[in-house]
Amino acid sequence: MTQQDNQLNLGFRLSGEGVVITYETNDQNGKPHFTYKDAENDRSYIGDEIRIQQDPLGSLVSVTLDIKPDVESDTVTLIVPRVWGVRDLSEPVETLAIKCHNSMTMVQRPGASQTYQCILLKGSVQSTIFS
Repeated sequence: MTQQDNQLNLGFRLSGEGVVITYETNDQNGKPHFTYKDAENDRSYIGDEIRIQQDPLGSLVSVTLDIKPDVESDTVTLIVPRVWGVRDLSEPVETLAIKCHNSMTMVQRPGASQTYQCILLKGSVQSTIFS
């Protein structure tokens, strides 16, 4: 097995303001994992349930917390910073998540249909290599 056959996984363990988030970039099958827990939600996501976009801020990792079709939905987006040189030991990390409430009423009213809550998070990142 060559070095290219090995797959790097970054595991983030974050918490703040009553929220706990874990995010792993890959499992042994190459799928990301995301968990979100607060007073109202305790959800886990894998693979295609997680939306990942690259941005100058870092990776924007989004999941849908709740959806009521044609009425409303709640999503959360974690900003994952670029990470360099992390080994088996965990390194401290600070970032934020943005929780978004989307109103989707049939009758559009003047004003914003989305509201946001910024959640400051602290925790650690650790790397593992799957072979």
